[in-house]
This record gives sequence, C-alpha cells and structure tokens, in this order.
Amino acid sequence: MPGPPPKDPALKVRRNKTSTRATLGKSTPARKRALPRKRPTWHPETRREWETWWSSPLAREWTDVHAAGLMRLIYLVEDYWRAETATARKVVAAEIRLQGAEYGLTPMGERRLQWERIHEEDEQSKKPAVSPARPSSGDPRLRLVSG
Repeated sequence: MPGPPPKDPALKVRRNKTSTRATLGKSTPARKRALPRKRPTWHPETRREWETWWSSPLAREWTDVHAAGLMRLIYLVEDYWRAETATARKVVAAEIRLQGAEYGLTPMGERRLQWERIHEEDEQSKKPAVSPARPSSGDPRLRLVSG
C-alpha cells in the first residue's frame, strides 16, 4: 500500500533555509555591464557568453559585487578561447567551471544557491482552472460531481 502523496513544495516548511534562496522567473535583466575596452578585440565566443549571462534571469539577482567577479570571470573565458594548447585550455576550463558556479551559471550552482526557475507552464498551471458551467438538470447530486 503506497504512503501519502508528497507535499506541495510551496507548503513545505523548513527551518534551515538559506538567505540566498530566490525564485527566478521571466524578468528584465539587471543593468547590463559592457565588456571592458582594455582589450583591442574580444573573442566572438567571449562576447556571446557575456551577452548570455546578462540576458538571463540570473542577472536580476546580481549586485555590483557580483559584476566585479563576473568581470574577472570573463577574462578567464577570454583566456580559454585564446589558449594555444589543449592543456592550457583544460586548466582554464576548470577554473571557469568553479567560478561560474559561484554566480549560479551552472545547474548545480543554481541549486546550491537555492535559486528556482519559474517555467511558463508552471505559471499557467498556477492560474485557477475555470470549469464550464453545467446546465441545471434539477438533480442536486450533479453539483457534487467535479469536473
């Protein structure tokens, strides 16, 4: 015999919630930062990654402190794309992965920060369902049928 159904996540009460918990939904990104002009040219993949970061819902959670760290991280991304050997690229990739998780740029980083994404279908399912009006047939038992 199966046990009780699991609780709705919205109803769960935990005393060990962290202050980093946030719900990420569709929103306008935070004030987008420009890539520094100190480099003569940025690699196209570096530019693409920078655009992706700042157009994501994660950007809404970032502060000026995060922006400074992301600026350091983008230099690592640039080094990755400019690396001449596979070994150099591998070393830089490991650091990018570690630093990216600190800002929620990886799925595990988001989970560690307890950030949740709201998907469109989730938002639509939260809207109350409107059931079509049933014609009254006079039998009061028909009102008890859900549907």
